[in-house]
Order: sequence, then structure tokens, then C-alpha cells
Amino acid sequence: MPNRDLSLGDDFAGLLSERDPDRRWSVLTRGLARMGLDQVNYAFLDMATYDRMEARGDPAMSTMRSDWIEYYTERMYDMHDPLVGHVRAARYDPVIFETTTHYGPSQILNEADEAGLAGGILIPLPGAPGTLGPGAGIVMGSGMDPAECRRLLEEHGPRLVSLAHLFHAGAVGEMMRRRYGAAKLTARERDCLQAVARGQRVSGIAHHLALAEVTVSLHLKNARYKLGARSLPEAVARALLFQQIEVA
Repeated sequence: MPNRDLSLGDDFAGLLSERDPDRRWSVLTRGLARMGLDQVNYAFLDMATYDRMEARGDPAMSTMRSDWIEYYTERMYDMHDPLVGHVRAARYDPVIFETTTHYGPSQILNEADEAGLAGGILIPLPGAPGTLGPGAGIVMGSGMDPAECRRLLEEHGPRLVSLAHLFHAGAVGEMMRRRYGAAKLTARERDCLQAVARGQRVSGIAHHLALAEVTVSLHLKNARYKLGARSLPEAVARALLFQQIEVA
């Protein structure tokens, strides 16, 4: 029998310590599965390539059957999925839904129901730093009876929203880095780029870090290359997006 008790201190404590998004995902989904929420999807809107209302929303992580996820992606169902549409419309309100009825007739959601998602909660999540509106979302769902699932979600909804944001805050940077194929920066590259983000010039960075100016310039050049950036401002923006630096 699923464990209906949601304990941040037990099942989900690892979310506070795990930095690797795959391990964070494992902690999250194991805890949710013990509650009976075993159909979980985590996706981003690709707003770097598309306008918001045309942004793709392919799943980044999922516990649903891999053949369903491949089928969903190949058929570009994300462009017509009402759940993705809710995030695309810049709405932050969570939605508790019964898959086959909440949005009316929908071939996509009927097929999702057949794949095991009978109901769940959609939780929109923030996008990249500096962007407006949600840029990601997570569905915590189940194949259990939809009425029973709704009762569970109504009871634990606020805590599930907190868990979703806790997971996302520690995973989004690394997931975005992987999505765009950017290499990780070294500690020195991060130091130099973070100093640029705070308004320092090469000479000031060199003095502060006790490095030669040519060495600082080399670190910044390497950082730009790894991040796929054409300029230092773009490199700073990408490093912030991937949570490799922060401006405090």
C-alpha cells in the first residue's frame, strides 16, 4: 500500500544535500512513489530558440514508460498538450487534474491516461534568471483512481509545490547546461567570470586573484569557449543560466 504520509524530514531530506540532478531526481521520485505518485514528468520550455507561445516543452526527466516519452516527443505532442500550454501561457497556479476530463476532449491526454497517468498535479516552475513567467514544470501523477488521487493531492498540495521548487532550484542549472551542451567551468574560470559579472576589469581581477592579466584573459577566453558564448556578457548570462556563477 502507498504511504500517504508526506515527510520532508524522511523521504525527501536528500533534496537539501544532493547537488547532482540525477540523484536529486532519484530522491524525489522514490519519495513520491511511496505515496503512490509514480508518474512524474519534469520539462523545460525552450525559450532560447523559440518565442514563448511556440516554445517546445520536451520532457527532461520522467518516470513514465520510455516508449511513451519517445512517442510523445516524436509526435511533438508538447505543442498541443494542455498541461504544457498552461506553463507556456505564463501561469504559475498549480493545477490538480483528472487526465481524461479536466481539459475536455484531448487525444494527447487520453493517450497519456492509457500510458499510466490517470491524474496528478501540474506545478509550474521558474525559468532562467532574468526571464518572466514560468519556464519549466513538473507533473506529479499516478495511475490510481482519479478521485483517490485528487484527495491525496488536495491534502498534500502545498507541500508538493514546495518539494517541486526545492528540487528545481538545485537541478535547473545543471539540467540547462546539459540541454545546451556546455562544458563545466573550472574553479578559476568561475572566479574570473563571476568577477566580470560583478563589474571588475581584467586588471582588477588579476590583482584580486594574484594572477597575471594574461592568465585571467586566458581563463575568460576558455570560459567563453566552454559556454558557447561570442562575448563576455553572453558568457556571464549563460553561466548564470547554468548556475555556474552567481552575483551576490
